[in-house]
Amino acid sequence: ALTYDDGPGDASETKILDCLEQNGAVATFFYTGTRATKRPDQNKRAKTLGCEMGNHSWNHPQLTKISPEAAQDQLTRTNDAVQSACGSAPTVFRPCYGATNDTVNSLAQMPVIMWSIDTLDWKSKNVTEIIGKVMQQISDHDIILMHDYYETSVEAALQIVDRLQQEGYEFVTVEDLILE
Repeated sequence: ALTYDDGPGDASETKILDCLEQNGAVATFFYTGTRATKRPDQNKRAKTLGCEMGNHSWNHPQLTKISPEAAQDQLTRTNDAVQSACGSAPTVFRPCYGATNDTVNSLAQMPVIMWSIDTLDWKSKNVTEIIGKVMQQISDHDIILMHDYYETSVEAALQIVDRLQQEGYEFVTVEDLILE
C-alpha cells in the first residue's frame, strides 16, 4: 500500500493521482485538515479514483504532547474537513511523527496505521535513494510511507509504481491490505 502524508500536495499530488489513474492503482492519503480545506479538489479526485482518505491531524502536532482535548479537536476538525471536501470521512489515522499512545489511539476511533517502509523522502529529497529504499525492502503486504508535496517524491513514486507493477505487485488501500 502506497501511503502519502501531510497533503494534499497541490501540483505534486496531481501528478501522483495522474500516475495512479494511468496505472489502475490506488493509494491511501493521510491528509492534514489545514491542507484539505485548501485543496478540496484533490480530496475529491483521490476519492473518485478509489483512494482511501486518512486523518493526519489538523496542523501536524505531536498529539502525545498536547492535551487529550486538544488532540480530539485536531482529529475531529480534520475528519470534518475531509468529509466536507470529498463527501467521505477518513477511515484510518496516522499519527504525526509516528508518535502515539493509548490515549491518542482511543481518541482516533479508527484503525491507527503506521508503516513498514519509511522512504525518508522528506529528508533525502533524492529520487534514487527513495526508490532504492523501497526496492531493497519491498515484500508482500508492505505499507510504504511517502509525502506528496516534494517533487523528488513524485518523481520517485512514478518509477516505483511502474517498477513494482512490472514485478507483479498490486497497489491497494491500507484498508484493503489489512482485510486481505
